[in-house]
Amino acid sequence: MKKQEKINAVYTLLDENSPEVIEFLKAPTIWQLLICIILSSQTTDKQVMKVSEHLFKRFTSLSDFMNSPLDDIKDEIKSIGFYNAKAKNIKETARILCTEFNGEVPLDIDTLTALPGVGRKTANCIIGHAKGEDAVIVDTHFKRVINRLGLTKSSDPQKIEMEIRKLLPPQKTFRFSMTANLFGREICHARGAECEKCYLREFCTV
Repeated sequence: MKKQEKINAVYTLLDENSPEVIEFLKAPTIWQLLICIILSSQTTDKQVMKVSEHLFKRFTSLSDFMNSPLDDIKDEIKSIGFYNAKAKNIKETARILCTEFNGEVPLDIDTLTALPGVGRKTANCIIGHAKGEDAVIVDTHFKRVINRLGLTKSSDPQKIEMEIRKLLPPQKTFRFSMTANLFGREICHARGAECEKCYLREFCTV
């Protein structure tokens, strides 16, 4: 089976077997989601949600983050790994968004990845949640799933992103990213994959 045929079949099955809405990190605004994703690097989503609940009560706007002492931000996120670097990135990102983008989060990947602490995965996540499309989010779960399905042989996130973009139209990439990610979290684990529950077994190369 060609990759194009395979990814179309996999997309359909993932779509049919996944919730209509998938959210790993929840935030009421795009700028708050951006901060949550910056915090989430090498940290569990559960911990980010716990911290963000208090964080956004203390800092209610981007200007609050921009104008507050760095130590105040650190104090709120100190239970999260690499909090010193993350606090600096959040404060500087808030400053850039306030002074250069009128407090709005830009939705093009090159501008987003120029922000401190924002890589392609984060940028794609923001674009996908804001637009509902045109985003390939290559995290460890997504990469594991599509490697096992034989949709890529690469381990490089950017190469994987470009390969998937060639196989799916922009309006399908975000949904595919989220459903494949969820599948990796719930069934196709790194260790002890629940193959007996797998509805994608016929496509698996492992």
